[in-house]
Amino acid sequence: MVVRDTRKQERTSIQTRASIASDPSAGDGVLMDFSNGGLGLLLDYQKVRIGQKLFVNLETAPRPITVHGVIKWLRRLKQSSLFNYAVGLELVEIDTGGYENLLQHAQS
Repeated sequence: MVVRDTRKQERTSIQTRASIASDPSAGDGVLMDFSNGGLGLLLDYQKVRIGQKLFVNLETAPRPITVHGVIKWLRRLKQSSLFNYAVGLELVEIDTGGYENLLQHAQS
C-alpha cells in the first residue's frame, strides 16, 4: 500500500525538547518535524484534544523558541510508548526569527 503525502508544505525532520507552556501541569515532549505552517510533536500530555490551543516552548540553538498553535490531529500512542500522543499542530504564531532558528537547529 502506497501512502500519499498530501501536505501543502514540505516538512523538515528535527528532534528537540518541547514543553507545553499553556498549562503548569503539562508534560514534556519532542518536536519531530516542522514546516512553515505546522509542527509534528510527540507529547506526554494528558489534556490533548483537537481544536485545543497550545503554547509550546522548543529548546533550540542558538535560542529557545515559543510557538502558539492549534491541534489539528492527534493519535493516541501505545501504552508502552514513552509519549502518550502524536500531535499535528497548526501554527498561529511563532517568535520573530523562529522559523529560521528551527531550520538552523535542524541543520546543526
